[in-house]
Amino acid sequence: MSQAHLKQLHAALIQRGWKVEARERGEAGVEGAATWVIHRPGEPPLWIDFAGFGGMGEDIPVEASYACQVRGQPIDLYFSRIQRSRARWQADLAAFLAALTDVSVR
Repeated sequence: MSQAHLKQLHAALIQRGWKVEARERGEAGVEGAATWVIHRPGEPPLWIDFAGFGGMGEDIPVEASYACQVRGQPIDLYFSRIQRSRARWQADLAAFLAALTDVSVR
């Protein structure tokens, strides 16, 4: 993942009315690279956990994460290369955001 993925995901969440609170590895309840707690007024919070282990099992920072998943939900997002596949990234991001909206209104 790159800073561009993080920025675009964060901006898209904010644009849709989510408040984002970032929590880093080492804080209570954070087992991967990081966790974002997101919520909208009147709705329960959701946790987005960023994958935090590399191919050899080593810890990686959130900027190097390759995916995120909504805790307790079958909603995930893989970070494709933006420059190689901008259309795919945009489609995957849109689907992720739609799934968040669906689960938040249940």
